[in-house]
Amino acid sequence: MTPAFSQLSMSRSAILLWIVLTCVLAGAGTGTARDVETVRVGVCLSMTGEFSDYGAVNFAGIKLFADNANAQAAERGIRYELVLRDDQSDADTAAVITRELAEDGIQVVIGPVTSPIMLAMSEVTKQYPLVLISPGATSPKIDNSHRWCFKVLPGDDYQGVALAQFFARQMGTTRAAVLVNDHFDYGRHLANAFSTVYRRLGGEITVHESYDWDLGPQSIPDFAAILEKIRPSAPEVILLPGYAKEAVECIRQAEGQDIDAIFVGGDSWVNHQDIFQAGPRLHDSYYIGNGEIYSGTAEARRFGALMDASDDPNLQPYSIDGYDSMLLVAHAVESGARTAEEIREKLLTLRRFPLATGSITFDEESGVAKTMYIYRILAVNGELYAEMVARHDPE
Repeated sequence: MTPAFSQLSMSRSAILLWIVLTCVLAGAGTGTARDVETVRVGVCLSMTGEFSDYGAVNFAGIKLFADNANAQAAERGIRYELVLRDDQSDADTAAVITRELAEDGIQVVIGPVTSPIMLAMSEVTKQYPLVLISPGATSPKIDNSHRWCFKVLPGDDYQGVALAQFFARQMGTTRAAVLVNDHFDYGRHLANAFSTVYRRLGGEITVHESYDWDLGPQSIPDFAAILEKIRPSAPEVILLPGYAKEAVECIRQAEGQDIDAIFVGGDSWVNHQDIFQAGPRLHDSYYIGNGEIYSGTAEARRFGALMDASDDPNLQPYSIDGYDSMLLVAHAVESGARTAEEIREKLLTLRRFPLATGSITFDEESGVAKTMYIYRILAVNGELYAEMVARHDPE
């Protein structure tokens, strides 16, 4: 599929004044308080361990949607019961949990937040029919050919193509360096796709460096030494598709390196709480992510209003991926699906379905096609914020 870009401007307006704090879904039920049906939804996320930040934030989005829907249970005819389990950021633990949830009669599970854990969980679905909807997995190894697996986010390669096209065409850069963490699959596919398309569009990959970090405090790489190798090649762009924690360390260590390049991240940079810790050096950096919650889709504006009204400390803008995962579950259930097979078939019929983060299409052959957005990070009066500058739509 060929993506298309359009330039966007962004402003936070008084739109919140008229947003109704009611999440209305297509196909909502019309039951009464006397005939409300309870639908159990499994949730398997990393609530502890190295990916716990992502797990907690995504669960906050899932719970936000469920709580709002349950407040209307009498009208909808359905109440959602979330069955939360902690995979401890461990693939084997997640596989055991998946089996237990299936044996307990759960038909759909939201989770996990990483691709290796998703792949382990998908093995269980070969024995038990169970729909998995991940708010965080992005590996191209995961697509609907696994039969039961669905991703809310596009694959790493899709993101790499979008970033390469933006920096080659919209920004007009011709020299890029790539810096990838070899410890995780995340980032490698993105970097490879970026490099391939960037070269095809006339750009040069000046240097490709790698490091190995499991995000533990005892093994922080010497990014300064790596950046010293990159500096002589004079890149205009440094692609750094790592998790927020490692990106922060790299950008911090770049201080005083006399590197005049733009740092560019993948969708993992949406964790503003972490990435903004890199400080002023982040100014004029870019990343790819989801829709703006105050001036995006109607569903995004609902999410933004609900988030602003909540006192949940784990709710962040990127909780929107968990919110969207639950929105997909609700769409299938409130359209009449109850079994895993029925839920799967409902999801596979979706074409440009309006999520909070943009339209999504599922296809059994090609996987997921999803709207993505390019953001620029700006430092103004000592404060950092993200400005949406371009949109990447699948055709």
